[in-house]
Amino acid sequence: MRVLSPALVEASAVAGSLTTTESVTAGVRQRTTAERSEIGKPVMADLLEGRVTLPIILLLRRVDGRTRDRLADVVSNGSFDAIPEEEVLQMVRTSGVLDEVRERAYAYSAGAAEKAQAFPPGPERDALIHASHLLLDRGV
Repeated sequence: MRVLSPALVEASAVAGSLTTTESVTAGVRQRTTAERSEIGKPVMADLLEGRVTLPIILLLRRVDGRTRDRLADVVSNGSFDAIPEEEVLQMVRTSGVLDEVRERAYAYSAGAAEKAQAFPPGPERDALIHASHLLLDRGV
């Protein structure tokens, strides 16, 4: 069983908040988690494929050691034998991590739009600002 170190969790939290697919599946608007049909893949596919994404990283900080071990088992073995997928989804939905993911997504979007203001006015800058909001607007 793979042990998830605090340093790995911290590093992944920073990187994951920028690139995680799970943050897309976690829902950053007024939703809980996206449905499989909305994102075109199982919502827990990243976890099964060994990718620990921001919602799971944040969840790891909020659960007991036994639950962390069970989640690590999913990552290590690529199956939900140790903990049912619905249980993981329920923990993500009820733990408050989605609110934190949402806050981070909005903060990164606002920061990107603000930084884009440094470019000269024009369609390119407008496109960058628009792109900074796309993930928030595509049903995530």
